[in-house]
Amino acid sequence: LMSARRAHKPSVGYFLTLEGVDGAGKSTYAHLIADKLKSLGFEVIQTREPGGTELGEQIRQRLLSDQPLMPLAELLMFFAARSEHVERVIAPALKSGQAVVCERFIDSSYAYQGGGRSLPLDWIAHLEAMLGAPEPDLTLFFDLCPTVALERKRAHSEKGDRFEEETIDFYRRVRAIYQQRAEDKPQRIKTISTDSDPASVYRQIEAVLDQFLPTLTPSS
Repeated sequence: LMSARRAHKPSVGYFLTLEGVDGAGKSTYAHLIADKLKSLGFEVIQTREPGGTELGEQIRQRLLSDQPLMPLAELLMFFAARSEHVERVIAPALKSGQAVVCERFIDSSYAYQGGGRSLPLDWIAHLEAMLGAPEPDLTLFFDLCPTVALERKRAHSEKGDRFEEETIDFYRRVRAIYQQRAEDKPQRIKTISTDSDPASVYRQIEAVLDQFLPTLTPSS
């Protein structure tokens, strides 16, 4: 595959998303990726979904609470938060030439609400089309065995949220959709195996970033 190379600082920013089940280490690696982008001359915004705005964070609290939600209501709440996030944070940042590093984006809705909750994927595709959000330039899919992911997540959490309390079959369905999307969109979605030590994982990340991130002239 050809890498996306640019000789000068772009007038349109770079959009990089991190996907995968909880426990795969996305938050940790997001900071390292942000540092890499800064070294290339970008101003970087780190954000997350659900969240990124005042309303988004309020929706996040509700979504992660232990109060049950119907699957469709859950999907629509994610997209409500995402709409605010895109309009108020992501799109303006990209337009101004900044890089956006976002933990989770639309792929997570296909995986969690489509795969995990078994909602029709065409419903999600319709909402995606309505939103008209920018497609990420690069997505890193942090792949991890669901059993290991849940063990890691619960080991670092005193009280699990609704998603942590789901069955292993739920997470197998989530993973299957992520894997399918990575297979269907190989130019954008790159799989990072996270079942090894952190140094090995970051070497995988660096290899992808070195190939696909823009090359920028040093700032004067």
